[in-house]
Amino acid sequence: MLALSTHIFPTMAARLTMMFRYPITSMALFFYCALIHASTGADGSGGALNTLITTGHYDQAARDIGRFPGSHLHELITRARAQALWNEPTWKKLLHYKKNLWGGYTSQVDGADFFNSAAGKNNPQAEMEATLARFFSAAAVAPTKLPPQCRFIARYQWLKQKLGFDVSRMPSDTCVPFEELRAALRPETITIIFPSAHPNSPASMFGHTFVRIDRQDQVRETRMLDFTINYAAQVDSQSTMMYAIKGLSGGFEGRFNVLPYHLKLREYVQMENRDLWEYRLNLNPQQVEMILQHAYELIPTYFDYYFFTENCAYHLLSLLEVAMPDIDLTDEFKGWTIPVDTLKLLDQKYGMVSSVTFHPSHKRVIQSRRGGLSAEENRLAIQAYRQGTASIETPLHALPPERQAAVLDLAFDYLRHQKTGSAAAIGSDLTAVERSMLLTRSKIKVRSDPPLIPQPMVRPDQGHETSRFTLAAGTANNGSFTQLGWRAAYHDLLDPSPGYAWNSKLDFFNAELRYYDDTQALEVHKFTLIDIVSLEPRDDFFKHISWNATLGWKNRAIGGQRHGALVMEGGPGLTYELPLFQRTLAYGLLQVGGEYSNQYRNNGIATAGFLGGLLFKINTAWTAHAEINTHHSIGNYELDLRQIALKQSVILSKDVSLGIDVSHIQSMGHEYLEASAGLYIYF
Repeated sequence: MLALSTHIFPTMAARLTMMFRYPITSMALFFYCALIHASTGADGSGGALNTLITTGHYDQAARDIGRFPGSHLHELITRARAQALWNEPTWKKLLHYKKNLWGGYTSQVDGADFFNSAAGKNNPQAEMEATLARFFSAAAVAPTKLPPQCRFIARYQWLKQKLGFDVSRMPSDTCVPFEELRAALRPETITIIFPSAHPNSPASMFGHTFVRIDRQDQVRETRMLDFTINYAAQVDSQSTMMYAIKGLSGGFEGRFNVLPYHLKLREYVQMENRDLWEYRLNLNPQQVEMILQHAYELIPTYFDYYFFTENCAYHLLSLLEVAMPDIDLTDEFKGWTIPVDTLKLLDQKYGMVSSVTFHPSHKRVIQSRRGGLSAEENRLAIQAYRQGTASIETPLHALPPERQAAVLDLAFDYLRHQKTGSAAAIGSDLTAVERSMLLTRSKIKVRSDPPLIPQPMVRPDQGHETSRFTLAAGTANNGSFTQLGWRAAYHDLLDPSPGYAWNSKLDFFNAELRYYDDTQALEVHKFTLIDIVSLEPRDDFFKHISWNATLGWKNRAIGGQRHGALVMEGGPGLTYELPLFQRTLAYGLLQVGGEYSNQYRNNGIATAGFLGGLLFKINTAWTAHAEINTHHSIGNYELDLRQIALKQSVILSKDVSLGIDVSHIQSMGHEYLEASAGLYIYF
């Protein structure tokens, strides 16, 4: 842990300078690590009680409190018991207690250092009484160097208000590090930051949320000087498979940390090409103070991180709700937590959002600049980026000055994007290519303003709901069927695109049932645990790799019969944008994996195949998707499947669309034709 004090860092600027020299994991405890020299006040409780407290026997001190009727601790515990104060919503939220299956409570905090009672994780009363006992100790709470009143500052201030502490009979209740933090932040309100979904990263395809502490008198130009509170998994594995396993099973520690906002801007806007949306909350000063105090006491501990449930968005709500005793924000999410759904909750249900601001990604800025150049000017910008300005000197000087400036501005944007997208530091020296380009640009006496990028008409929180119900009817091989479907989340290529990335798909827990009229049988047609497709188009500068991955159960039409198989497959590929309709993408992806079914001779087979197609955005309401999908077993002839499909979706309203699908299937010498039409209802 870093040990910092006001003697070492007399100014906020010096603090920030030092922060950049340490890893982010250390910065999480940045404001926590000052030494406190607290004096112990007289309690009049006698040596026996003092001995229990000074030796760390807080549970026993609370249990034996009847032996010490003259002590202030006796008075406080008596008042707490008379009020049954541990049943107050605020206490349960401060300790993150949730009802368990046995009717009791379990805290979602998994760091043992967060509790003062040995039974604190499951016993709100024992934790409250042990906490009161510990407040009479001046000993530092490991792993911090903070005394209890400072380490558990939100609990201390709330209990002090509820029980009326006589601070003259207790150790000093000043908390210098927190007061320094508050003075540095000058908090006025809180803004939730939502970086939009990032299709090329499975961990962020839902988007992400964190909070910014907005200082008094903040304006747009100074917001980068603010600090953020972020909750994220502490990833300790480079393996994609282990990342998935640990992320789904709670194998990572989830921790809060405090970081400068400009670092988060660089991470999302520049390095990951994600737009940022700022949702300013209408909180009063007392609520802001309570949230800041609680964040302060959460930083040294951790939660088990779960990708679908206890994730960034969930614990952001758990941080906010301590200041709202009458609102249970986290209880709104029982099975899974989608970040954009938490924004809808705060805005649409509770009216807590006062304003929304959009900040475009660096990629969007580059694309806007590029859109204002001709094909030849774009070619010159790419050449200057790759080979330097000397390589385009003659054709550049043939252009009017304002066009020369536009070419060089775009080329320099390319260079900076490449640099900030790597491990290079923002403040590093200019390269020789950058210096040459800036020197050439300085000779052109034309001012270039940043491109004006309008806010998208539909915000992420205004898009379709993330769960979906399907009701469809169709024919399969001359037999009719009725189909019901339910999807937990989130978005696929034919869902209404406003508010979402239209070129990506992320489905999880997607089940489809079919009732076949000819056999009068109800069958599971498909169950998808997770299905991801990312179709990021490549161009002269952005060299994206598209990819797909799926894990689930499918009912195959093989050799004239239907049988189920557990399927796991995926692979990389390329996507390009074509000048057709509103937008058109052409893509081709490899697929390798395996299937398991008792219909195969050895139960399991290895597979390889190809997934390719055209995705047409015909207009704002109509999307079409033509696709070819092949699957072949490797080393034997047990699976030979080819499917050509044309799917269309027409938006009827924000949360209702009409889907029409036609497929031709060839499988092991048999041919099938399927067609269906149905309604997709989002809720």
